[in-house]
Amino acid sequence: MLENIRLSFRGIWSHKMRSFLTMLGIIIGIAAIIAIVSTIQGTNEQIEKNLIGSGSNNVKVTLQKDGYDMDLSYETAPAGVTEVSAATLDSIKELDHVKNAALYRTRQASNAVYYLNTALSGGNITCVDDGYFDTASYVVMKGSASARPRPLGWAASMEP
Repeated sequence: MLENIRLSFRGIWSHKMRSFLTMLGIIIGIAAIIAIVSTIQGTNEQIEKNLIGSGSNNVKVTLQKDGYDMDLSYETAPAGVTEVSAATLDSIKELDHVKNAALYRTRQASNAVYYLNTALSGGNITCVDDGYFDTASYVVMKGSASARPRPLGWAASMEP
């Protein structure tokens, strides 16, 4: 056995260039496999964070057009898309791994937000249902969270 080891080292030393290129190929191959596996794992983690919400367990579903939330009080929904009804919300709440679900409607208003007689320069109006604060893990610090939100006319579909 000692003779076989000695013979193999003689072969390596007598063919230095061939041995070097073989070792280089093995090293490059292993490095490429490690890089590919690392890239795939990183991509999977990034996709998971994007789907789950970067560590949060809340998922927000919106209907968008050209990168903006659609306002169904001005636009009609695309064919085959209906607003979420109370029955649909109840069926979502019954799914495995769903702790809670809530409906909300957001509308961006540039000059339509008023406080008393003062027009505010833009903002969002959000109308929410009964379970929104629990679902989004929000706490009302000032004011009150009504048990039945006023729908502001355009959020009538949110009434339970």
